[in-house]
Amino acid sequence: MEAPGTRKPGVAIRPRCRVPPWLALLGAAVACTGEEPVPTPDPQAGFDLGPEIVCASPRAGFDRLVEQGAERGLAPVEGSLSNEPGCWSFPPGIVARDMDGDGDIDLLLGRSGGFPTLYVNDGKGGLTETVVERPEDLATRFGRPMLGLSAVDLDGDSLPEVALVAEGLALLSWNLGEHRFSEPQVLFEQVDYPRDCIHTMSWGDADGDGDLDLALPTADRRQTPASPLEPVDPDNTAPDLLLLNEGGAFTPMVQLSGGAAPTLSLFGLFTDRDNDGDADLLIGSDRGDWSVPPTAFYRNDGLDPQGLPLYVDDAAVIGADLGISAMGAGISDFNEDGLLDYCLTTTGARLMCLASDGAGGYFESAVAMGLQVDLSANPDVPAGNPPSAWTGWSVVVTDLDNDGLVDVATAAGQIVGPGFPSPGPGAPAQPDALWQGMASDRFEERSVQSGFADLAHHYGMAAADFEGDGYPDLVMAPLTGRPALWSNPCGAGAWLDVELAGPPGNTDGLGAHVTLEVGGRTILQELAGPRSLGQGPARLHFGLGAAEVVDSIVVSWPDGAQSRAEDLPVRRLVSVTHPEFLD
Repeated sequence: MEAPGTRKPGVAIRPRCRVPPWLALLGAAVACTGEEPVPTPDPQAGFDLGPEIVCASPRAGFDRLVEQGAERGLAPVEGSLSNEPGCWSFPPGIVARDMDGDGDIDLLLGRSGGFPTLYVNDGKGGLTETVVERPEDLATRFGRPMLGLSAVDLDGDSLPEVALVAEGLALLSWNLGEHRFSEPQVLFEQVDYPRDCIHTMSWGDADGDGDLDLALPTADRRQTPASPLEPVDPDNTAPDLLLLNEGGAFTPMVQLSGGAAPTLSLFGLFTDRDNDGDADLLIGSDRGDWSVPPTAFYRNDGLDPQGLPLYVDDAAVIGADLGISAMGAGISDFNEDGLLDYCLTTTGARLMCLASDGAGGYFESAVAMGLQVDLSANPDVPAGNPPSAWTGWSVVVTDLDNDGLVDVATAAGQIVGPGFPSPGPGAPAQPDALWQGMASDRFEERSVQSGFADLAHHYGMAAADFEGDGYPDLVMAPLTGRPALWSNPCGAGAWLDVELAGPPGNTDGLGAHVTLEVGGRTILQELAGPRSLGQGPARLHFGLGAAEVVDSIVVSWPDGAQSRAEDLPVRRLVSVTHPEFLD
């Protein structure tokens, strides 16, 4: 007798499914047609085909999202921000990942007081706050609130560890399984002042040794416990840090401060911008439109004579030196030229997008693509509300309706921290924004029509398919109140999800490029880690429209290996194992 969940090669199983009550109310549900074997093409080397997921009651159209945070089980959160001098303390983020290895997507909500709140998926999209063995009261223990959150597997057991950052501090709690986590290991700590304000982190293989290193973008530097951070003072800044993973010990070996590198950074992103197989590094500057240097884009030039990663900031040369207040980034190959493009959130009721020119450079394309927010179209926004006050934070690029064209969603909220009042009556309106992907790299704003333009102040956001129906939901973390979960009912559009099983040092496959050939199109995506305040699952989602077969799929792993398969069926999860670990 086979173990539960196993499947013979070439055979997919359609398990019997129960309809979640909230989907039944919407008239859209996942229907499984029994437990009989369903023939599928033989998986090619390293490709494991999951069962086909059939939507019983497809919902058509783009205006499909329904907010169901309460119905799904999410509880209100209380903001704990301070306007006293110190590091800015906006909400510490949100992570949607499979935290317990059961195949469905769970949820971590950051807490400034310590270890994040864990919501466990019941397998049907319902989320239950779970009491876990976890380190408590970290803010008191270390004397500083937690400012950032991520989850990544570092020990090769496919269970993501939980990483936290704070003022002059980076912590790691190992995932012990069964919702248990270790006491935090200190990866980096500044005990004495001055201390660097660290709000986020990025994971990638900076030195090409097969394991994941840690970038810590830094914002202001606190000289004393009471040092104010406004106005911007060049003496109050610090270089961004790169901690190299040497056998599980993280050492701050590299300071990223050359050229016009930003000295106030709220997000960083490891990404292979030039398809050469190594991890470049995009670091967004905060207040780059003031006196601070603009966004930096570090090219990875291999190792220096000491064996350390050699990063060169050439943003000014390639047209990527945006003078903005960057908060987060979304990735896609919008123009399908085989090179990744990057859209960054900022202030001013707009995004800023770096579109590849096909020759190694970039040009700003957000206006041309239509990625602006029309506040005047929202009847809930008071007349005279200044567009300059609108601030985007997390941004997600994914195909919500699976029509084959990616869509864009952005969480928006008032700037918070020293010198800025907490959002309240009279504060500028901050509606979230949603754009529908159209043909020819163009987008149409659908925030108001879809009901997505919530005026609550949101910061962290992630796209994740909590029901497992092939249609990604959106979950958003507020400053205070209940997190929003926008349920996305299934439809008729085809899709494919790709999950990677990499080597022990990078089981998630972070940094891998996945390219699909389908219907005459070439679609490229990159598996990235956390992007500022939001982190999604370690899998890639491809909306495929009317396609019934993927002509070919190529996985380009960070170490240079490739996995390839042809003629894959759609509407399923495909797991791809690194060639080194095939039998």
